[in-house]
Amino acid sequence: MASNFKIDFNVSDFLDSTKKLDKTMTKELRLASKKSASDVESYAKANHRFTTRSGDLVKSIIGFSNISKSGFGAEVGVRAFDDSGNILGTDYGIYVHEGHGSWGADKFIEKALDKNIKKIYARWQKAIDVASKGF
Repeated sequence: MASNFKIDFNVSDFLDSTKKLDKTMTKELRLASKKSASDVESYAKANHRFTTRSGDLVKSIIGFSNISKSGFGAEVGVRAFDDSGNILGTDYGIYVHEGHGSWGADKFIEKALDKNIKKIYARWQKAIDVASKGF
């Protein structure tokens, strides 16, 4: 005696859900990354070894975040730009970042990322949890 049974699976609902997940994931990761970039920027501006005279080098420190178009890749960091958009801040910024003569490089950007890395990962995990809830 043979039994016949049939299972129908409508993939359109699944595809709609993945599109919604993609949009939600992108949004949540973008928000988490922007907040993290702000924290890293603040830490870098407050914790450097160089002496602030004009404030130009400190003002050139900018936090950034990038989210891939698919929403499944994120980046947080800090850069220092000069007025013309060149990385490393002011004309003398290269000497602060890379060192010069007996003056060693000031690794304040790396320290800012190291100090905040656990918070960055925690925010990303929370964003992923929020986005995937109910998927």
